[in-house]
Amino acid sequence: MAENLLKEGNLLDSNQNLNEAGYAFSLVKDFNKEVIKKHLMKFKEWDYYYFGNENYGFALVVADLRYVGQLGFVVFDFKNNRLIDRSINLSFTKGKLNLPTTSEKSFMYEYNGNSISIEILNEKERRLMVYYKNFSNNHDLVINGIISKTCKDSMVIATPFSKPQHFYYNQKINNLAFKGEVLFEKQDINKDNDFMGCLDWGRGIWTYKNAWNWCSINARYNDDIIGFNIGNGFGDTKKASENMFFLNDKAYKIKQVNIKYQYVKKNRINTSKEIKITGLTDDEINITFKPVFNRHVKINGVIISQNTNQMFGYFSGYVRYDDNKIYSFDNVFGFLERVKNRW
Repeated sequence: MAENLLKEGNLLDSNQNLNEAGYAFSLVKDFNKEVIKKHLMKFKEWDYYYFGNENYGFALVVADLRYVGQLGFVVFDFKNNRLIDRSINLSFTKGKLNLPTTSEKSFMYEYNGNSISIEILNEKERRLMVYYKNFSNNHDLVINGIISKTCKDSMVIATPFSKPQHFYYNQKINNLAFKGEVLFEKQDINKDNDFMGCLDWGRGIWTYKNAWNWCSINARYNDDIIGFNIGNGFGDTKKASENMFFLNDKAYKIKQVNIKYQYVKKNRINTSKEIKITGLTDDEINITFKPVFNRHVKINGVIISQNTNQMFGYFSGYVRYDDNKIYSFDNVFGFLERVKNRW
């Protein structure tokens, strides 16, 4: 089934439904947020940045989920199997964070002296500045550097849900290079300036129960910069999947995929065993993922619950692209997450 390529125009009609569902390689739809009048407490907005290599990484979140908000500060120490999470939760933000309606606008958020700042410099570059006092072992976390796009294309998808007035508008910018200092416990963990990563920019009215799989790979491999955005399970993706392969300055669309886990028990995935990613209808893609580190988050509330496994490790396999060319790769570092929510 052919996937729908989005046309320019407003994302939503006057009744808060998508004007069209589909994918694009840039934010061709204007997020006309002003028409949103219904299900406001389900309105979710966030910017999620991840950068790293196979030794260290960091993740930053600015999120407004209406009844709660978050400024997320996380450092991954893969070498020593450590995770330091100093995220700040904010109660009943109800849109007060005023996140921008596009990923191409600057912003700065601060709480008790801890801050995240993104300054758009030009079409390809943005400055990232982060400060968190006494982040780990009485040392501050200080990040100051330039994020650069290496690919002109990104993954954009407009996804409906089965319920009216519910939708998801998402952009993933892969293969972002970060050059600058990341001072963690008094050492610069990006001293070789080799951190690669992505931006996950999302806005939408979600259903109460939802789940997804999301795989992100951003890496230098031989003489290329390669990346994947792969996902399924979230919303109605008949019009388009979010699957793309990024090679240097161009992205290539991938059809629907199957992500096959091994299980410890029914509905409980084994986060240390191999995971397979294959084409749903053909051999367009065939990837094996070997996890080595898992960030597990479990919240079990009366109304709100979340179960997240964000697994980092090594990907090997191939993808067919651009009229049956084959790109093969081996032991490329990235992550795959499985999330189930009630919120």
